[in-house]
Amino acid sequence: MSNIKSTPQETKLFNSLLEKGVDAKLQHWDGHKHIDIAILEVKIYIEVDGSHHLTIVQQIEKDFIRDSYSKESGFDTIHIPNSEIDHNLERIANAIAKVVKFRKEKFLKPSLLLKKSKTKITQTS
Repeated sequence: MSNIKSTPQETKLFNSLLEKGVDAKLQHWDGHKHIDIAILEVKIYIEVDGSHHLTIVQQIEKDFIRDSYSKESGFDTIHIPNSEIDHNLERIANAIAKVVKFRKEKFLKPSLLLKKSKTKITQTS
């Protein structure tokens, strides 16, 4: 964890995810920017945002740029308003934990990673 101070909402969501077995990192530096919560093995970034992320044009544009850099690195970003964490913490954490489980099964299952060829291989001598 870096020396960036987390908001109460970031900390609540992070702790709830940990309780659900999600391997998350709080205040992750990706080489370009700080990410509030990162779930690296399934390429998810979580930004817990104040209202200025939804109401100030310059911040919205800045977030679009930040998200595009994350997408170029293969990461999906979800933005969650502080107010949603305050009112729906468990529902949000449960949903994210289910997405993590789904992605682990999808990304880490050998049968999905290696598509079997239907072509018969014959040995030549």
